[in-house]
Amino acid sequence: IYPKISTNYITHKIYYYPAAFIPQTVRYCIDNFSEKGNTVLDMFAGGGTVGVESFVRGRNFILIDINPLLPELIKLKTWTKEINQLKL
Repeated sequence: IYPKISTNYITHKIYYYPAAFIPQTVRYCIDNFSEKGNTVLDMFAGGGTVGVESFVRGRNFILIDINPLLPELIKLKTWTKEINQLKL
């Protein structure tokens, strides 16, 4: 489906998670089984791959996991605001 499978693009490798999905597999499912504006539910969110790919593809997402870092991790992985740079 995807000739170059990589788990190192966008923000997927900010946080190591041992059982992470291959992002391209998640993206394929999101593209083919949902539409922009839909909500994608991941009951075992782990490192947040489904959330990141949903965000990139224009879907809303609900992520549930016992990982206490998940809420902050997703904020970091989907952050889009520009960084204000200090000029010295």
